[in-house]
Amino acid sequence: MSNKLTVSHIPGNYQYVALHYGNSMQKQWHKNRHNLLKFLNFFNHKDIVLDLGCGSGNIVLEFTPKVKRFLGVDDNQDCLLFLEEKIRKRGIKNAHVLKMDLTRLNLKREKFSKVIMTEILEHFDQNESKKILHSVREMLTARGKIFITTPNYQSLWPIMELLIDKLNLAPKLWGEQHRTKFNLDKLKRLLKETGFTTETTGTLNIISPLVAFFNPNFADKLSFIEFKSLPLGNLLYCVAIKDK
Repeated sequence: MSNKLTVSHIPGNYQYVALHYGNSMQKQWHKNRHNLLKFLNFFNHKDIVLDLGCGSGNIVLEFTPKVKRFLGVDDNQDCLLFLEEKIRKRGIKNAHVLKMDLTRLNLKREKFSKVIMTEILEHFDQNESKKILHSVREMLTARGKIFITTPNYQSLWPIMELLIDKLNLAPKLWGEQHRTKFNLDKLKRLLKETGFTTETTGTLNIISPLVAFFNPNFADKLSFIEFKSLPLGNLLYCVAIKDK
């Protein structure tokens, strides 16, 4: 992910291990992002997709078959080496990786129809976030879309964040990794200021990660209900369209 995360020495396979080998709650937490992209029917076979802060590449590895091309960008070299090896072993031909600082994006010759940013913006301050989103806007095709998830600070997330730090369940979040604390209004305002129109918003990861301890199949079904109707999820999601 960002250079802020590299300082925390996050292993290159961190997100991949969490999704595939973590405890039930951790796996469901990560899987729900994938469920959400399916719920939104976000990709199509013509899409050229940029995953900014791709980390271990979970989204790249699952959704590459559904799009024309995927580019994963991160500045954690360990993440990119891990993802590159997965791409090679699986024989994936339409996915590539690139090492780059997200605050210094230089892909002006590239045009993407979709951009993914899952739990990225909170790692930057307000000015850096604006700079990143302005760069993203320049790289999007006309009416291109951006998909964002970020912690919801109008939920129980702040309590969870403190517990995660206290129990050392992840690299330290409060006051170290998470530099901007979003709620839905703040995120929508940032997108409007950087040339985007919000299309869809909601939340995820309310009850389903807890339910996964007891019944993973039901937790999957419950996650889709949460996307539709429950406003208090620990993560915000937003799909926004590039303004004309």
